[in-house]
Amino acid sequence: MGIHRRTLARKTTVIAVTGASGKSTSVRYIAAALGLGGGRQMAFSTLHVSGSRSRFVRRSFRARELVIEVGIQRPGEMRPLVAGMRPDIAVVTAVGSGGEHAIAYRDAAHVAQEKGDLVRALAPGGVAILNGDDPLARQMAAIPGGPRILFGFGEDNDVQATDFRLDWPNGSAFRVSARGQSAEVRTCLVGRVSAYPVLAAAAVALVRGRSLEQVAARVAGLEAIPGRLEIVRLPGDVVAIHDDYKGSLDSMHAALDVLEAAPAARKVLLLGDLDGPPDPARPHYRAIGRRVAAIADHVLLAETNWKAYRAGLNEGGMTKDQYTRVQGIVAAAEALRAQLTPGSVVLVKGRQRARLYRAMLMLSGRDVSCTIERCPFTVQICERCRYLERGWHSPPPLTLRG
Repeated sequence: MGIHRRTLARKTTVIAVTGASGKSTSVRYIAAALGLGGGRQMAFSTLHVSGSRSRFVRRSFRARELVIEVGIQRPGEMRPLVAGMRPDIAVVTAVGSGGEHAIAYRDAAHVAQEKGDLVRALAPGGVAILNGDDPLARQMAAIPGGPRILFGFGEDNDVQATDFRLDWPNGSAFRVSARGQSAEVRTCLVGRVSAYPVLAAAAVALVRGRSLEQVAARVAGLEAIPGRLEIVRLPGDVVAIHDDYKGSLDSMHAALDVLEAAPAARKVLLLGDLDGPPDPARPHYRAIGRRVAAIADHVLLAETNWKAYRAGLNEGGMTKDQYTRVQGIVAAAEALRAQLTPGSVVLVKGRQRARLYRAMLMLSGRDVSCTIERCPFTVQICERCRYLERGWHSPPPLTLRG
């Protein structure tokens, strides 16, 4: 890969994106902000350890600008993954509590050390674009090398968001300022967390010679990735927030931020388990329960850690008639139907493999026969799954892929 990067791909500008959360959305927004499309301009969505080098060679051949999501799962993977890639721009979206890496890594600082290897792999003079509101990402600015650009809401960031407004349920609006430029941005994404992919995209675009006005125009029509704070309209004037693509601790609080800010007469939450919360896990479940008690009118508790959530709900002041234990996706859909009234907002939040979104599909009128409790497909969208209507009532072989 190193020889290829120095020869055939020497004129390709490689933009590599990593982080514990927000990578995929940032890649999408960066590609849009740069105006990448067909022909010589390409955006590549994911790069993981398996088969990554051959795919990088294929994708970077004759490409002028290449946007890559660099994903890792275990310690020690980043350095060999990016060896020879020599990215020109490295983007670190966030570290937070470590996201889905909490089990494999000692702590969030360990995750940051691993993610920082992408910054260390930059080509000479390469630019690191870092989330300045995330303390661990900001610390990567101290890694020796070329220019460092910080983005976020903080006043000391180089690319700053101000005047944030939630345009419920259509999206969000805010102003982006950098390098003497300023532009009003409207996006289909909801919540303050939605500003970060736009800010990362704006920073990359400015480095590559685009203007903030171009960025604002190009990202305005981008819809959310399915399952990531995606707004879905249900019958009966009900708005659903579909956010079960990941169940990390950080994503849980980001989703609750949106539910809390949403103007609605009634707020209902279908709540599943967290994905690999930091040890010990029970205090995190209880803390979420306490926060949910202050936001939601009713909570449906799914999956296995409902007792830990219940303890927090009780501590937060919820009464027993304000939460319900549901077992199975059919029971969840029936319980949701009983709780939703016109003008309600429902947040569906849990682990990806629980596929709680099927309850929303049932409410929307889809024929859902799949009642499996744990989906074996690591990447799948229920609406497009061949088993959604045909049904799969027992776990298929884990070797199958969606």
